[in-house]
Amino acid sequence: IRPKDLDISYPLLKGETIDLVAKVDERVVGFIHGRKEKKMAFKDNNWVEVESIYLGDFRVDKSMRRSGIATQLRNAIIND
Repeated sequence: IRPKDLDISYPLLKGETIDLVAKVDERVVGFIHGRKEKKMAFKDNNWVEVESIYLGDFRVDKSMRRSGIATQLRNAIIND
């Protein structure tokens, strides 16, 4: 999958598209596709800029579930 093809998932959102895969022994066992953008939010009586993450696809192979892969992918997209 090419990142430019995935951009059609979020045609109206600005920001950065992020695509990550998890591999075990060179086998793809999970992936996450999302988009990060900055937007304004009202907090403590002030408008502040916050980062939002929209997830489009988030999958882990059935055989690898409950192994921490989903948590690692989630953390990676947050910290990217």
